[in-house]
Amino acid sequence: MEKLGEKDQLVLAMILVVTMAAVLVIDALLLVVWLWVRDDVVAGRRKSPFAPSWSLVDPWIGGQIAFGTLTGVAAFVGMIATATSRGAGHIMDAGFLVTTLIVQNALLAAVPLHYLTFRYRLPVSAIGLAWPPRRRHLAIGVVWGLLMLLAGAALEAATRSLARFVVPTHVLRVLESLSGLTDASAIIATLHGSWIMLGLVCVGVAVAVPLGEELFFRGFVHNCARRRLGPLFGSLVSAGAFALVHANPMTLPAVFAMGIMMAVAYDRSGSLWVPIVMHGVNNGMLTLVLLAGWGKAS
Repeated sequence: MEKLGEKDQLVLAMILVVTMAAVLVIDALLLVVWLWVRDDVVAGRRKSPFAPSWSLVDPWIGGQIAFGTLTGVAAFVGMIATATSRGAGHIMDAGFLVTTLIVQNALLAAVPLHYLTFRYRLPVSAIGLAWPPRRRHLAIGVVWGLLMLLAGAALEAATRSLARFVVPTHVLRVLESLSGLTDASAIIATLHGSWIMLGLVCVGVAVAVPLGEELFFRGFVHNCARRRLGPLFGSLVSAGAFALVHANPMTLPAVFAMGIMMAVAYDRSGSLWVPIVMHGVNNGMLTLVLLAGWGKAS
């Protein structure tokens, strides 16, 4: 992961401040609405503006809880790793990566499962997570996962090439620095000598990430948006949230397109296992490419 210069750090700080300010404004507006109508809703004089189930407010609040908790855990683990690394280099970086991957995707999975179980009183089969998964859905996921991998790689390459022509050099440098900050490929590519850590990273990237992110973004965000806005805008909302959360400006178009592909595959198959397998195939193949030395860390 790349280190940022002072100017780049300032830009990143400004982005974070603006993002946090926008989130706080939306939260404040939601709170004002809730306080404004609360008494009337309790008294039965009007219906709540927030749906009792599958409201878009649910993943908005749940997502903040998940990522807020993750930020605290990551900061704590990061401080420990920094204090105890003593030159351990990428091994400590990999340990930090594994820890944050496990915590992140446990939280992302826990949020929709909590809402399904305790708020909506529904089984996980309501979002297409029936067990055991059908072989047909697994096969579809593998095939479409490989197609998605190729499409994503082509779109990312096109984005980087186009950016070199249309984006000013100093802006492009900041974008590439920010992309490098969120890119774990440099860590993965240097783990050949630590097979245990390599195995943990691979399981985290190819199994934990697809399970956690697909439960949240397709199983929860997409379902809420689709019920409120229809399939088209549901796909756009879930793919947009998926791309923005990855916080990588150079791969944002590719990740958005991949989110659309997984949302469409989910809608057409009715099974959450299809996008989970697609996601796992994409991440697993990218990891193998990096380990084989064919890929280039951003």
